[in-house]
Amino acid sequence: MDDIDVVSSHGQTIWLLSMPEDGQTKPALTMAEGSILAARLGEQAVGRQGAPMIAFFDGSTLHHPKLSRARQNIGGIANNGGVSKEIVYIFMEKHLFFTHPPSKTTGRELFGNDQAIELIKICTDAGLSPGDTVATITRITAQEIVDTYRTWGPKDKDGKLDIEEVYMCDSGVFNPNL
Repeated sequence: MDDIDVVSSHGQTIWLLSMPEDGQTKPALTMAEGSILAARLGEQAVGRQGAPMIAFFDGSTLHHPKLSRARQNIGGIANNGGVSKEIVYIFMEKHLFFTHPPSKTTGRELFGNDQAIELIKICTDAGLSPGDTVATITRITAQEIVDTYRTWGPKDKDGKLDIEEVYMCDSGVFNPNL
């Protein structure tokens, strides 16, 4: 214990409605209760999305005096074939999540069984194979990451994206297609 400098626990999110519709609240249910360590509930109470300490921790530990770094968290929601870019863009245009500015979180509450069934049907109706369907759905996550960096990432004096390193974090990093 004497060698430990910091302990960080975001918790394991079971349910997080980060973008409630009118009349809904922003509930969070986690195992390992990240709210105790990270004040998740307090963050949500003031309108944020409930995972403040992980960004603070990453910012303080990944800071580099000369390099512009980014940290990309692609959690378990992000877990081969050809991609239908048309389906990707139509789907992304249809959902508010993709136009919401960072920092943002999501999960099965927003992109769960209903959306999976909808996307599979769209892909099937378009004649995509099962492999192409998986690739197309996976591309939505990848495209959101790219679009967010292009829109919101730091720019150099010429307006070009100015990130030299990206640290990929959370269980989505094990998806070889991302």
